[in-house]
Amino acid sequence: MNPRPLHLTICLLTLVVAGTTAGAQQQQIHPKGYLHLSLGYATQALGEVNDAIEDDEQIFRSLGVPLSWDTFGGALEFGGGLEFMVSETVSLGASVGIQKSSVNNVYSDYSGSFSDKADLRVIDVSGTLTLWPPTSRGLFLGASMGVAFGKANSETRFRVYSDSDYDLDVEGEFTGKGLSLGVFSGYQGRIGRTGLLFVKAGYRHRNLGEFDGEFCSPQVGCWDTEAQNNAGQALDFDFSGFYLAGGVGFALGR
Repeated sequence: MNPRPLHLTICLLTLVVAGTTAGAQQQQIHPKGYLHLSLGYATQALGEVNDAIEDDEQIFRSLGVPLSWDTFGGALEFGGGLEFMVSETVSLGASVGIQKSSVNNVYSDYSGSFSDKADLRVIDVSGTLTLWPPTSRGLFLGASMGVAFGKANSETRFRVYSDSDYDLDVEGEFTGKGLSLGVFSGYQGRIGRTGLLFVKAGYRHRNLGEFDGEFCSPQVGCWDTEAQNNAGQALDFDFSGFYLAGGVGFALGR
C-alpha cells in the first residue's frame, strides 16, 4: 500500500484544523447554503478482489516463481457538494465523490515476463442530511444515501522471449453499481465573510456486488463474462470503509 496519499491527506487536515481553530473565534451564523470541495483518504474492503490477487500469486509460487504481489489498499478521494439550511440546525444537500486505486504487478526473468495491472474507480452520488447542534457551534453530524457506480479495468501481458507465438495480451473492462449508505461527523469553521474550512470523518457501506463486462485479446478475441477469480467464481466488489477528509467551502447567502 502506497503511504503517500495518506501523508498528503494528513498534511491537508493539519492546515484545515489550524484554520478552523482560528475561525472559531468569530461568531458563527449559518448562511443559507454551502458549496464545498474536499480531498480525503478512504479505506476499501475489497476482500474477494484481494483474495483473487493472492490466489494468483500462490499459483506462480507453486511453480517456483518467487512473486510478492501488491493488493489494493486505501485510495485518495475527491469530492464536492452543495448544501442548504432548512432550519437553524438542519441542512439538506447533494454530494459527488470519486476515488481511484490501482495495482501493477510485474515479474520477469531470462525466459519471459508477466504483468498484471488493475485499476478501480468509484463515483458516489448521494443525498445528505446534516444536523448542527446549537450548543456546539461548528460541529456537525449526518447521514448520506445514494448510488455508487464502480468500474474495473485490467491489463494482463504474458511474454515468452524464445517464441512469440506464446505471447498473450488480455484487457478487461467491468462495471457495476449499488447502494451507498454512510454516516459522518466533523467540524466546520468560518474564514472571513464567505470562506469555510472543514474536516470530517465517517464510514460508508458500498458493496457493489458482481461486475459484468468483457475480456478482449488480439490473440483469442473477445468474450462477455463477469469479473472472476482463477476458479471461475464471480467476485464481489466491496468498497465499504472509513474515510477522513478536509476541504474548503464557500457560503451562499447569509
